[in-house]
Amino acid sequence: MTRALVLLVAALAGCAEGYRMTAYDEIFMSFEHEFTDQAIANVRKRAENRCQDRKLAAIKLTSNCSLSKCYTTYQCIEKDDASAYGAAPPAPPR
Repeated sequence: MTRALVLLVAALAGCAEGYRMTAYDEIFMSFEHEFTDQAIANVRKRAENRCQDRKLAAIKLTSNCSLSKCYTTYQCIEKDDASAYGAAPPAPPR
């Protein structure tokens, strides 16, 4: 019983931000997330933080949405190169 409760709490904690990372390597991230403004901001912030850890900038490559879910990919690139891609504005503070 206790193990099931721990797994349930862990699963719900992952849903709290409205997204899950489905792929990740050094410079590429893929997310599945809800089609809400808050989930979109959370995904963008997560990508920005991952890239900033490497002193890089996050750019959104793709975003495909249905009425309820989105699949979005980001890539980390050199900050000087990000302006050529029209990097998205920073995520709003939470």
